[in-house]
Amino acid sequence: MGDLTAACVPLIASGLVETEPFDPVAFVSMAGAVPWVTDVRCHAEIDSTNAEALRLAAAGAPEGTIVVADTQTAGRGRLDRPWWSEPGTALLASLLIRPALDPDRLPLLSLLAGVAAARATTAAGGVAVRLKWPNDLVVDGRKLGGILSESDGKGAVVVGLGVNVRQASFPDELASTATSIVASGGRAPERAWLLAATLSSFGARMNAPEEALDDYRAMCDTLAREVRVERSAGDAIHGKAVDVAASGALVIETEERRIEISSGDVVHVRPGGSD
Repeated sequence: MGDLTAACVPLIASGLVETEPFDPVAFVSMAGAVPWVTDVRCHAEIDSTNAEALRLAAAGAPEGTIVVADTQTAGRGRLDRPWWSEPGTALLASLLIRPALDPDRLPLLSLLAGVAAARATTAAGGVAVRLKWPNDLVVDGRKLGGILSESDGKGAVVVGLGVNVRQASFPDELASTATSIVASGGRAPERAWLLAATLSSFGARMNAPEEALDDYRAMCDTLAREVRVERSAGDAIHGKAVDVAASGALVIETEERRIEISSGDVVHVRPGGSD
């Protein structure tokens, strides 16, 4: 799983990717045992787990409905970027919740999901997973996975999760930026176990996501770095990331002032000014 591209398809054919058979029974058994989960929907292939969860929300599905897929044909990351995945290699799931939270607290759910996924992946895979603000899971600076939260505007929130598990190699386009548990030298866990562990950790604090803020700060690779924040409107902001605010916003200290950024593309600037 990663941003882009059909160029990754030959990796499967060349035997560079060790795949895991998709086992709906295991997902239903393990994820369904998590107390707050009410239903687990499994798909060998789907357009997008987030899109399906939003469809189910519109049809009245309850909180705790989980959508899992082996592969997606129209997976999306942040800013509607395409999200690539091959069967048997990644955990792809979406969580439907109906939180009793004020709207200004909803962004904290993405941070909580990041903490939950990073902890589960570290424990299951034996790799040190960190977080890049706002929604990336990283190992040694390379992207391992991501979180995409979406609201239907009617009280439902869908939290999408993607974690690279078994990819052993990546094409040139992604080789310098993407990784997986296997490619990082870890052990490949069962995807059903990884999902259940993430759901359990997420559910423990989903009604009080602010309780995860200190954990998020401790796991956040963006803090104390020089960064460039690229926004859809306005000039890029350059400065040092110094905190994550109570709202979940990234606090940037520039030469002139401190700014809270609630959305944008964050680039970690290496010493000397390179990306």
